[in-house]
Amino acid sequence: MKTLISKEFKLAVPPICYVFIFVAPFLMLIPVYPMAVNFIYILTCYPYLFLGANKGRQSNDLMYSSLLPVRRKDIVGARMFTTTILQLLTILAAGIVVPLAVVILKSITTGAIDLGFEKISYVSFVGFLLVGFSIFDLIFYPMHYRNGRSILIPTLVSLFAFVAFTGFTTIGLPYITPKFDEIFVHVNIWIQFIYMFAGIAIYVIVHLIVYFISVKQFEKVDL
Repeated sequence: MKTLISKEFKLAVPPICYVFIFVAPFLMLIPVYPMAVNFIYILTCYPYLFLGANKGRQSNDLMYSSLLPVRRKDIVGARMFTTTILQLLTILAAGIVVPLAVVILKSITTGAIDLGFEKISYVSFVGFLLVGFSIFDLIFYPMHYRNGRSILIPTLVSLFAFVAFTGFTTIGLPYITPKFDEIFVHVNIWIQFIYMFAGIAIYVIVHLIVYFISVKQFEKVDL
């Protein structure tokens, strides 16, 4: 497994993923920039990662991995571990930029007040974000490993689900239930951590389910 994970980061992960991880968070310095949008970019890397694309040429990474003396469940596990690390790095990078965004936006524009940057709790937001990532992977992985070839459709469907979840949660629910906004503001530090740990629990449980489903499907695929 360790060797496969090393192969993922050395051969499969395209440089654009790291660009999105460490550059995209700075888009939050733009006044009234929706925070949730920042995390869509890393999800758009999935087609590059799963195609094994290198300068636009498909390298058929899945076939290559299957020919190695490894179990198919390890192939799935290494890929899921890789995308998990990329997601967590994105969350970490954005978390570092958030305090800077608060200071800069509050000093140059009232947009920070409109967006709620001065109140937002990134601790609570992480829990919400992990649920969004869970929804994306819950759709993408089973669809992809059903035949080991489908990438575009699973990506589009999963992105739609992620956008629908973030849009409904950040825009729709506050109108339906005004107190829902309190999830993302500094009300009580312990409540904020409850939201975050709830998101972590959901993320872990969903990805275990996704792993077992994907392994079961991939073991039946004839490449």
